[in-house]
Amino acid sequence: MKTLKKQLLGYHKKQKRIWINHGTIVAASLNAGDTVEHVYDEVNGNLIIRKSNEGGHKIANTHKGGVIDIVNGKISAMFRDNEFVDVISTDGQIIVTGHHAENKIKAREEALLRRVRTGEPLRKGGAFVGMGLLCRSVHRGLKRSGVAVKQRFANEYNPIPAEVNMAGNEIWEDAFEDALFSVDDLFEMPMDTVPSLDLLVMGMPCPPFSQLNTQRAKAGHTDVFHPDSGTVFQPTLELIRHANPAIVVLEQSPRFAGSTTDHIMSDVMRRFGYLSASTIVTGTAFGDFERRERLCTVWYSKGLEAICLEDLPLQCANERTLADILEPIDLQDKRWGRRPYLERKAEQKHNGHGYCITQLSATQVPTCGANYHKVQPDSLMISHPNDPLVTRTLTPSEHCNLRDVAGPLKRNVEAVAKGQHYAQRTNRSSASEAQSMLGNSVAPKAWISVGYRLGEWLKTMVGINDAAMESASNEPECNQIAFCF
Repeated sequence: MKTLKKQLLGYHKKQKRIWINHGTIVAASLNAGDTVEHVYDEVNGNLIIRKSNEGGHKIANTHKGGVIDIVNGKISAMFRDNEFVDVISTDGQIIVTGHHAENKIKAREEALLRRVRTGEPLRKGGAFVGMGLLCRSVHRGLKRSGVAVKQRFANEYNPIPAEVNMAGNEIWEDAFEDALFSVDDLFEMPMDTVPSLDLLVMGMPCPPFSQLNTQRAKAGHTDVFHPDSGTVFQPTLELIRHANPAIVVLEQSPRFAGSTTDHIMSDVMRRFGYLSASTIVTGTAFGDFERRERLCTVWYSKGLEAICLEDLPLQCANERTLADILEPIDLQDKRWGRRPYLERKAEQKHNGHGYCITQLSATQVPTCGANYHKVQPDSLMISHPNDPLVTRTLTPSEHCNLRDVAGPLKRNVEAVAKGQHYAQRTNRSSASEAQSMLGNSVAPKAWISVGYRLGEWLKTMVGINDAAMESASNEPECNQIAFCF
């Protein structure tokens, strides 16, 4: 029978010590009194103990059976970064190697720091990526800080935003040659296809923590009990285990903090060898139109220096107005109309929701969420110049402008809105699909700041003191230059 045992390394006179008991010796078909040799495989970091008439060691015979007790400088050097080792008994030999979990931690930390130090691009991945604005923002922030990064992996369940992402998002323009975009259910995708990563960016589904669906909350169908995405943390943790990133960035609803899902994920990530830091970010603090308050959690491998997410860089006020992002719409266009339901809601002061008719001079607007196309209370509405009770929503193109989506990515979103995208099975226009993709995205500038802070932190860790970083973070016109790439 083969055995694999996790063992704590001992110490004796400041040297590391390996003590192997009778059970492991017998499982390797060895016996007390056998002559063995110790082979130190420094390339693979293994110690091999095997029977040999030429060997210079004997298995001790004690009242508890055979014992192998090794204390020397070679062991101390080979396992200097290990607290535990794996002891593997197989036919005729015992193999001692660094504990697999500690080896994974060491490998991811060394890979990350080496890439930052040498200027190699970080291997970045994304989960629940949608059309990719979260990934794009962190990507831009890292590059702006002076840290090279390339996309290597992404997963998205919905094929339409996935195709829009692949076809139009700048992060794929210089991706790694072996990059993989998996369009599949995370519960079902083959995890052995997930490549090794340095950084994973996740915008996990937030409906389990939404305050909007009061009926579901009353029924207790929130958090881990949400029928659609309450247990998605399970394959998410499996994905992290396979990719073994040194850094994981999570974007979530603030209500995620303290939830059962948060407790489960935090406990498992601790067991995987990660520490964490969290903060709340709002788009308006970084020059975006929407407040869009979100939780930002960064899990980082426990051997790295702690990251501080306080006082994030690139904070500034939005100097654009709603009028700046609007496009010409005929005043007789059928998209203008009265909204009796919203008018009635506006009169019901007790419910806390209203008819949000927004002035063209506004620099802050209500959040345009995934259901923006449904024209619900608290949605951003634009007033008709000739009748304040006649309103319309942003068009998909204007919604793109709100989120600084331009170029190929905007063209792909507009194609979806018109029913002209190759990912669609019909030619019918689908403005609701386009609005949903955009509404499921982020206020991008806040997450550029998160990416920039990651870059600052990484460069400081490897001793790169770039004066340009400090001057960029204090740039007075950050709102104008943040998207000049």
